[in-house]
Amino acid sequence: MTALPQDAPLVLVVDDDEDSRRLLELVLKRNQFRVLSVPTGEAAIDYARQQLPALVLLDVLMPGLDGFETCRALRGLPGGEHLPIVMLTTLEDDESIDRAYRVGATDFATKPIQARLLGQRLRYVLRASHAMRRLALSEARLASAQRIAELAHWDWDIENNIITWSEELWRILGMTPDQDSMSLTAVLQRVHPEDREKTEREFLQTLKTGKLYDLAVRVILPDGSERTLNSQAMARINPITRRAVYMQGTVQDITARRRYEERIRHLAYYDSVTTLPNRVLFKEQLSNALVRAQRSAHLVGVMFIDLDRFKRINDSMGHSVGDALLRAVAARLSNCLRGGDAVSRGSDPALRNNEKQNARVRGAPDDTPATAAEPVTVKVAEGAATLARQGGDEFTVLLSEIKDSNDAAVVARRIIEALVQPVQIDQQELVVTASVGVALYPQDGEDVDTLLRNADAAMYHAKEAGRNNFQFYARALNIAVAEKLELEQRLRTAVRREEFVLHYQPVIDLVSGRCVAAEALLRWQDTRQGLLFPSDFLSVAEESGLIAQIGNWTLTQACKQAKQWEKAGLNALPIVVNISGLHLKQRNVYHMISRALEASRLDPRHLEIEVSERIITKEIAFALNVFGRLHQLGVRVAVKDYGTAYSSLLDLRRLSLDAVKIDPALIREVPHNADYTAIVGAIIALAHRLGTRVVAPAVETREQLEFLKAQGCDEIQGYLVSKPLPANEFEQQVRALVDRSGTMLADSARG
Repeated sequence: MTALPQDAPLVLVVDDDEDSRRLLELVLKRNQFRVLSVPTGEAAIDYARQQLPALVLLDVLMPGLDGFETCRALRGLPGGEHLPIVMLTTLEDDESIDRAYRVGATDFATKPIQARLLGQRLRYVLRASHAMRRLALSEARLASAQRIAELAHWDWDIENNIITWSEELWRILGMTPDQDSMSLTAVLQRVHPEDREKTEREFLQTLKTGKLYDLAVRVILPDGSERTLNSQAMARINPITRRAVYMQGTVQDITARRRYEERIRHLAYYDSVTTLPNRVLFKEQLSNALVRAQRSAHLVGVMFIDLDRFKRINDSMGHSVGDALLRAVAARLSNCLRGGDAVSRGSDPALRNNEKQNARVRGAPDDTPATAAEPVTVKVAEGAATLARQGGDEFTVLLSEIKDSNDAAVVARRIIEALVQPVQIDQQELVVTASVGVALYPQDGEDVDTLLRNADAAMYHAKEAGRNNFQFYARALNIAVAEKLELEQRLRTAVRREEFVLHYQPVIDLVSGRCVAAEALLRWQDTRQGLLFPSDFLSVAEESGLIAQIGNWTLTQACKQAKQWEKAGLNALPIVVNISGLHLKQRNVYHMISRALEASRLDPRHLEIEVSERIITKEIAFALNVFGRLHQLGVRVAVKDYGTAYSSLLDLRRLSLDAVKIDPALIREVPHNADYTAIVGAIIALAHRLGTRVVAPAVETREQLEFLKAQGCDEIQGYLVSKPLPANEFEQQVRALVDRSGTMLADSARG
């Protein structure tokens, strides 16, 4: 017999019968196997510890260590889990066969051996063993690769509802693969609540269509930490039933990658000194703002800010101090431009009336009360890109969706006022000012580069004008701003000197024709222009924040005047005072009214507070609280400008109003405008059903008077009866009527 090659498979034969061993050796060598035979299980184990054979032929019945125990021991050796073991026996009972497989036998054959089939059978077992080893190695490599890539996989046999998860998935999720955590629901519960709805929606869409979904989702681990995973899945759809029968997917932990991406993005888009957005990100944000502005036809403002004489500080004190100063400036600018929440004009000095004042009629002055305007906001761009550092000592600001140039002026003035305050750097007090240039879309440019260039040019105009100021790119706007600033300075002086007076307009009862109240209306006795009406200075008062002081003064003086009339025997004539939305938003209106009543010693029943319907609809919850407290105090409460703000009937009923004053714009149109006439009639009927009296302001004609009488309106005001009068003239007029038992309504009718 020729010698067998050294790479021929080695078969270890274990049998206590010598004749059997010789027979097996002969058969195996003829089938090109190398053979080593031993008589006992102990010998087989000793050999296998030194070198594992390619295959073991193991007799079951042997003295000492039998085949079952020998098989068990071989399986426990290093590498023994993949060793092919074929057990030989004359036993044919099922129990022995089952036991052989339980201890790890690869295959089972009975004696006597069929020599012609044995070689083929062993080659099959070896091929199967090699395939299993390759599969195990492949799975090990896959598991290792998945651990390195932090990638897991899963599959779902939908028809049989069997889900298989890879080991890596549990490591990624920080979960233990026990019975409770094997469900799809349990895994989905790990998804961040904010991402769960999106994940479930995409999952169900894939089940329906079979198409791949690819999502980045956040998950919450059992220890409370958060990870970001990329989840992909697709489904196989039965073409007949059109239902998903199988689904598989992958999950990869991309938390570290996301952090790297965010870091790279931060380096690319943010300034390293101030952490503000840089010019690249700012231009992207400005470009997006212009796209939105084109769709909605609103203005966009761009500001270019340059610190005055910063180079001198940088050169004399060093770059470390210069960088610290830049960070301090960035912080102050950020406080001025709290991105997204807007530049508030409530308690803030920047306050502007956004609505047109009531139009003058028949040459009469606009008597919109000085406190009647609602504060609005200057909306700035959302997110951190509202403010950016261009480089050096230059910053830019984006104002999106502003209404007009006044909005930009308010913000620019805030910036200048904020920066002029001293800054403490390394125990040194530094003062830095800024020059600000402003360009507006679309009049100053319709693209990013043009707007930035023109804002930069306006900034240089500000430097030429003496620094520490702001300039618009358009010269006409600069003139308007200068005039407004000059008016503001005069108004500040007027507040300090109390250059204001109150005029009073009678409120007339339509049944008796007598004066039943007096409404206080503000006038400014300006030293330069004479008597000014609210329409001349109200918007400036609101922009500058002076409106709060003026409103408090108005309320206090009106209460004092009403008390004087009461002492003078004028039948305790009630006084009507308007309260602005500003006071309501500041949440101190109750204390303001209480202080005014206390200072004047006026009976609360002789004070009526009016608030615009538009204000009430926006602050209904707070209005309910305040109005309830005022009613307990004895103060009467009315809603003015009623009929244009769409307040609900339920709101009117809950507020328990003492009076409803119809919007003047509606009164001016009756009785000639059929639609407005119907609305006024409905308001009167509605208010009376709720037990509330109705006041009609701005009554100018006999036709309006007759219509309101016919509709049952309770009280009127307007130039038909009397214009607003100074306190002494108002008192004289009312006294004269009382002395002769006349009525103002009768006099006006005769006139």
